[in-house]
Amino acid sequence: MSAHDELCRDGRFGPQCLALLTRLMRREARGVPALEPPDGWSEHAVDDLVQEFFAAKGKAVTKMLYAQAGDDDQLGALLCRSVKNWLIDWARGTTDPGALRHRLDKLLPTLPQFARVAAGQPGAGRWTLADCSEGLFAGDVEDLATAGRAVPVKPGAWSSDTRRSPVTDKASLVRLLERILDAAGGSLELGQIVYAVQGSFHAQFAGEVVFDHSAEPSGRLAAAVGAAETAQPRPETEASEGRIELMARRLLDTLGHEGVRILDVLDDPGQVAARLGVGRSQAYAKKRVATAVLAEVIGDDPERAAIFAVARSIAQDRAL
Repeated sequence: MSAHDELCRDGRFGPQCLALLTRLMRREARGVPALEPPDGWSEHAVDDLVQEFFAAKGKAVTKMLYAQAGDDDQLGALLCRSVKNWLIDWARGTTDPGALRHRLDKLLPTLPQFARVAAGQPGAGRWTLADCSEGLFAGDVEDLATAGRAVPVKPGAWSSDTRRSPVTDKASLVRLLERILDAAGGSLELGQIVYAVQGSFHAQFAGEVVFDHSAEPSGRLAAAVGAAETAQPRPETEASEGRIELMARRLLDTLGHEGVRILDVLDDPGQVAARLGVGRSQAYAKKRVATAVLAEVIGDDPERAAIFAVARSIAQDRAL
């Protein structure tokens, strides 16, 4: 039984689909040198990546493949694209704000150019430049992320046998922190710093990864994934109204309650904030999450405009 037949029969990943995913992950991971462990891509290391991918993207990818893949070649092409996109995020560390927060919490107290506002002072516990005597930052954190994008940073490299590489090297991170706090002109909460740093990384690393296929696998592995690399997804003419509605409902299921509520106002952070009852910074974060789901589920679908329109219509009907 082929991977496509298995998915159509069961509606989920079984042994054939997992075997295809593992082959694609092994191949595509070799094109991202920053991810390679010190001991190389062992079977265990590849399995770890497969597990991380499936934990993060398994539900959405399964729905997408079930709805869009018409045969094994299309399934392979779509899965290969999802693997590549995820590897970019994984290599750049943009998917884990908790890890970044932990790193900054440990790093900032060790650097003399930064200081924590003393107890009893306005903004006690916040961070500022050591020579800054300004008060609390009261601006838009998105502006700080924009300021940080002017600082060139480079992705971190493996320095231990842990599975995740650091998002950038220490020198780049320190320069970025200096620029953000200087632009703030006042003290910042750690969460605001994390948000601004992440915003800077997203802008600089988006689409910047170039996969290195100078050492392509050969033999049976190359033959197994060759068709997946070159095959194209189902053409637009095969899409039916029924499929468009199915994809729209799958999109709504993946977005979740908050994502559905802001689907028709994604271009207006102010409306997002008002509808969800959150601050502007949180509104930008909610917008990014919803936008990422859109890209994952219907990003390259030839009928994405129609799917989005139907999804928005269904969401509006539900709100009535």
